[in-house]
Amino acid sequence: MQDKNSFAITPHLQDKPMNQLVTTARTQSIVVSYDISKQWYEERSRQAKWSFNTAITLAIVAGSFGVLTAVSLSKGNITASVATATISLVSGVATRRSFDLFKEANQRLDEAAKTLLEE
Repeated sequence: MQDKNSFAITPHLQDKPMNQLVTTARTQSIVVSYDISKQWYEERSRQAKWSFNTAITLAIVAGSFGVLTAVSLSKGNITASVATATISLVSGVATRRSFDLFKEANQRLDEAAKTLLEE
């Protein structure tokens, strides 16, 4: 029976010298740390890609809305002042949100790269 303060060496490691066991433990620790860092970076990268794709989609939607407003104006369905106000409002909101998403995505990737380089 083993004391609660002692530990058992698994059978496949019993015949290895202690320095090799320590090296194996360090290597396993580094591999686990690398895997966690890699997963963390991949998640940050995925979030940044999502932010970028959302910003691009928002820009496309704003552009499409502008085209639809121009078509409505040319058909005489709306006045020029309404078209101008609508397009400027929608494009202003879309542009601001797109820049925020781009900035957020870049900051996430920069932060992830900086953290990984520090380790």
